[in-house]
Amino acid sequence: MLARLRIDYDYLWLVFFSTVWIYSIHRIVGIDKLKSENDSGRFAVISRYKNHIKLYTLFSTVGIVWSLTNQSFQTILLLIPVGLISCSYVIPFLKGGRRIRDYNYVKILLIGFVWAYISCLPVFQSEVVYGKSILIFIEKMTFVIAITIPFDIRDLRIDGKMNLLTIPKVIGLTKSYWISYGLLSLGLIMFITNWGGTTSNSMIGLLVYFMTGFFIMLSKHKSSDWYFSGLIDGSLLLRGLVIWSALQI
Repeated sequence: MLARLRIDYDYLWLVFFSTVWIYSIHRIVGIDKLKSENDSGRFAVISRYKNHIKLYTLFSTVGIVWSLTNQSFQTILLLIPVGLISCSYVIPFLKGGRRIRDYNYVKILLIGFVWAYISCLPVFQSEVVYGKSILIFIEKMTFVIAITIPFDIRDLRIDGKMNLLTIPKVIGLTKSYWISYGLLSLGLIMFITNWGGTTSNSMIGLLVYFMTGFFIMLSKHKSSDWYFSGLIDGSLLLRGLVIWSALQI
């Protein structure tokens, strides 16, 4: 079934520029809300390069406008809901300068839903049957939530300052890691089921999910933004590259 999906590179550019824009706005807003942390760790780096991040925001805005001109009207309409969710995730428009991510337990679900939605939109618009599309969406959302849990573990102290309840805050670190591994296991089963269960597809799933689990295991006692953004966040890119490579064979 993998071979039945055509890669839409114009859509990938739109996702890329939109991701850069959201991450940049998130960094700018976040550093202003956590001024007491500006002299330590990744916050010091963000604070030092704040003007650079503003340039990235401008650059990605132009990229989004350009990318939208290459999309169908239907695709743009389907992206509006997740676009609004993403903006409300990072922009403090609610009472007291809050964002929707500042409410208990919401953050991880929003991240999982949005990433799964934009990843599956080409699938929804393809010839894949509706029921199969839903299963693919659930698998992707499961994967994203699994790799988001380590970020909540890393951010325990920061979330604590904002009185924000997260999974690690409520059930502890050990159980949170096991939930992450459990979600990866479930996701792997769904991946193999969704994509036909052939030997090659099974190997793709095993490679992606075991490497991701390994990255999560190594994340214990780490706080480097390079590690989390580079390897754990990068597992999304790894997943895409592995599947893309399989399509070229």
